Amino acid sequence: MNVYIEYAFLDNLTMDCLILLLATTTLAQKVRWHRILLGGVVGSVTAILTFTLDGVLLYFAKFLSLMLMCIATVGFGKRLFWCVVTTFGYTFLIGGAIVGLFNLGQPLAGGVIYQSDIPLFCYFFAILLAVVVVKLIVTYAKDVKRVLPNMHSCQIVLDGCHKVKALYDSGNSAVCNSLPLCFVSKRFADIIAKRMLFGKTRDVQVCTIAGKSTVIATQGQVIFDGKTIDVYFAIGKMSSLYDVILANSICPQKTQNQQEN
Repeated sequence: MNVYIEYAFLDNLTMDCLILLLATTTLAQKVRWHRILLGGVVGSVTAILTFTLDGVLLYFAKFLSLMLMCIATVGFGKRLFWCVVTTFGYTFLIGGAIVGLFNLGQPLAGGVIYQSDIPLFCYFFAILLAVVVVKLIVTYAKDVKRVLPNMHSCQIVLDGCHKVKALYDSGNSAVCNSLPLCFVSKRFADIIAKRMLFGKTRDVQVCTIAGKSTVIATQGQVIFDGKTIDVYFAIGKMSSLYDVILANSICPQKTQNQQEN
């Protein structure tokens, strides 16, 4: 029978990426998509290079392939051990599911193949896509549940009046020139850039989890609960759920209630 190298590569690539995604998600390990893709490429290449091996050498090659793809995905350290264990488990789980689902044919290199006009990687890609979509939906739902109680509708005055969704951040105590410092999305970047050309901005040093950084701020107003409050605005990292992060002094009543609780 004919074995097409590109099909073998794509079959292994999609399956390895699926297994690595499931493993890292199960372990709640934050891994960028390109690291998972790199791990899939490493696993696929090593699987093809060791295709003709058998016996003890085959088992050693498979273990080495598992180690290399996990290292490419999560690097070294404690995370590597658990990634290897979980990936190993999912490999057996998915391998057993494949054997059970497909109409098995003749043995191939000590294993089995399925009989189908559709390449195996098409099935894996469909499953991988479904897992990614479900993961994105779950992540979005968690974000909504987390921020929804602290979201408010308000207006900001920044070269015009804008209706926005704002997030109340009890941890944002930053100030600029004795006024609260609020953060806006990149939607307002052009306005702040124009103001910077006319010298209507100033540099402000803020402290974040990542450390100290300097942002460019400009003065404006927040209209919240019928009150107009003078503030400074700076561009910040924003979720798609809101366009503004309010300073904690914008909601003094909420701050007081949280402190009492």
